[in-house]
Amino acid sequence: MALDLCLKQLPSVLRQTDSGVREPVYEPSSFFADQLTAFSVWLGENSLLTTTLEREHLKQPEQLPIVLQVLLSQSHRQRALDLLARFLDIGTWAVHLALSVGIFPYVLRLLQATSDDLRPYLVFIWAKILAVDRACQIDIIREKGHEYFISTLTDARSSNGVRALAAFNLTCLVDNYTRGQ
Repeated sequence: MALDLCLKQLPSVLRQTDSGVREPVYEPSSFFADQLTAFSVWLGENSLLTTTLEREHLKQPEQLPIVLQVLLSQSHRQRALDLLARFLDIGTWAVHLALSVGIFPYVLRLLQATSDDLRPYLVFIWAKILAVDRACQIDIIREKGHEYFISTLTDARSSNGVRALAAFNLTCLVDNYTRGQ
């Protein structure tokens, strides 16, 4: 459906470009927004599960790999991070699943982001990841990701909860890891 919409627009876009009369008008696909909505629905339906056993037997959400791709899009990034944080909050199963799908390089790169509105999401997401997989220490330190948590910890504009999570993340980075210390 999304591909059809894009392909339908192609002749018009090419025709307008060739004639040089006016800039082509392209209507962006709602594919990514629709996938985020579907993921939000999945989270809503599965947030009612209360026991660890129930949560660990969930079917993998089909939209998870797409949500990771959406992290690259600035227009949908905050919503994608919010949904990803909610997903990781399900528990260890969700963190392992997200890591197996390839979340790590995406969220590692986002530590370079300077947007203050992303900070609470990124600090929370990293707290969930580091609580489950300390092997991430090596790459975070190598990429200077610890500086993100230090700046969050020292930023008076950050809430106490976000600063506490930043402190937790820093603690995880130095725990039994000499280079992190």
